[in-house]
Amino acid sequence: MAKTRTEKENIVQSLGKLFKQNAGIVFVAYSRVSVKDMLALRRAVKQSQCGVSAVKKTLLTRALVIAGDTYDVGTLNGSVFVGYGSDQVALAKVIDRFRKEHGENIKMLGGILDHTAVSSEQIMSLAQLPSRMELTAQFVGTLAAPIVGFARVLSGTMQSFVYALSALQKKKAL
Repeated sequence: MAKTRTEKENIVQSLGKLFKQNAGIVFVAYSRVSVKDMLALRRAVKQSQCGVSAVKKTLLTRALVIAGDTYDVGTLNGSVFVGYGSDQVALAKVIDRFRKEHGENIKMLGGILDHTAVSSEQIMSLAQLPSRMELTAQFVGTLAAPIVGFARVLSGTMQSFVYALSALQKKKAL
């Protein structure tokens, strides 16, 4: 069913606001993807605190103007959906996982990161990065490593002392 002009303006305004609030936008072409699979994608994207929307390219162009972003939407071929979120890595990972599951039916076209247009290759390399939680865990592990090592050294010294006393006791007992 065709949308009225007012409905289209509301879509453009809400997308423009979403694009302005979120640091990452990913454009993805899709074909022959079932409704069930698209719903699964929406759920996965929502779990990573991101969003996804299928939108016409003319409305997308207008929403990007409202957000202050520039991207040549004319280069996007086929049916397009847009993923957006504040955590660019999580968004790229979810969409890349979906792309791997559906093969040639899903194709990364590019995106906008921190209001700068990027290629699909850059989005794909972003998807290979560890998540924010993984990076935080690695950082905490790196900070804790010297303390853990120091504790082991002290523990080893005490163990050696106890072994020496035990050996001395056994020697005197003989």
